[in-house]
Amino acid sequence: MNPKPQILLITNVPVPYRYQLYHSFCNSGDFDGRILFDSLSYGETWSSQLGDGVRYSVLGGQSVSTETGRMPIHLNLLRQLFKRSPDVVVLSDFSPLFIVQTFLYLMLSSKTVRLVSMTDENRDFFNKLNYRWIRLLFRKFVLSRSTACICCSESSKRHIEGISGRMKGRTYVSYLTPEASYYEESTPPTTSGGVIELLTVCRLVDLKRVDRVIRAASMLKDKGTSREWRLTIVGDGPEKATLQRLADSLGLESHVVFLGRLVGEDIQQAYRKADIFVLTSHKEPWGVVVHEAMLNGLAPIVTRAVGASEMVSGAGGVVVDDRLDEPSLVCEIAAAMEALIDNPSRLREIREQCREYARQITIEREVDSYLAAVK
Repeated sequence: MNPKPQILLITNVPVPYRYQLYHSFCNSGDFDGRILFDSLSYGETWSSQLGDGVRYSVLGGQSVSTETGRMPIHLNLLRQLFKRSPDVVVLSDFSPLFIVQTFLYLMLSSKTVRLVSMTDENRDFFNKLNYRWIRLLFRKFVLSRSTACICCSESSKRHIEGISGRMKGRTYVSYLTPEASYYEESTPPTTSGGVIELLTVCRLVDLKRVDRVIRAASMLKDKGTSREWRLTIVGDGPEKATLQRLADSLGLESHVVFLGRLVGEDIQQAYRKADIFVLTSHKEPWGVVVHEAMLNGLAPIVTRAVGASEMVSGAGGVVVDDRLDEPSLVCEIAAAMEALIDNPSRLREIREQCREYARQITIEREVDSYLAAVK
């Protein structure tokens, strides 16, 4: 009887929408799985919820900030690869240095090692990156050795297969799916005659372009709507003070509320109180908050740059084409917000169909797709 293959998953930090995947990966009957996290946290507190069934190690070491997050700058991975001697390596593409260390292991290992790559990159996201030619070289390098690639969206799959024809038939889509059980208490959407609640949830950093939502809110205030509304912004980050000053300068003190970063029951309550969810990022490979909002029955308005816009479009939500000049784009966002605020029956219809659509995309389905790629 042959021993089960040893499979090592290398990724940055544990995130809530992957808990069930981590557990399934480490407890598969088909292979022995283990996870290497670069860190347990880049400032979050999520790792405390991993559970006893997840076998993992932490690489540690230094990291630096980049335009899309944190990037490790240490050589601890190579030592762990030789120590663990996996038969299959599942590699997230968040670090060029980790890619180099993994390839050194593949070349120097005394056995044949299979590589499965992971990415959330799509064509729109790629086209907006700095130094994308370097990124493309690394991508082609990785795909030339990969036996499969796990993508977080259909648009990501098309992007990967466009870069490497050999990956056609070898790409698997596994959405970054939140735990629907977190939102089981959410009730079917209702739209009363009270204040319409708009909600934005994200890190307050430049690429999220929350200023677009605030400027669109200012246009709504100036034009007037048939119903009262309020915009709540949940999140923290280096842009928070700038965004607060912008809201104040536009006279939105009574219309815009900043709640800071919320977790657990607090963020769930924020979703349950809202009617419309707005995310207007300039670059967003996926956007799991969109799925969270839809699970809670919010009507989503997102820019085309948001990877989850394919989910919004499929559910009948609102996708704003961001291939416009900035003033025109803000006008389109404002118009989308106004159309839902002033049309209660349409708002209720979109909320119901988005909630139902989101609940069909289960974490169990996405875990199965993920595991099919690594087996």
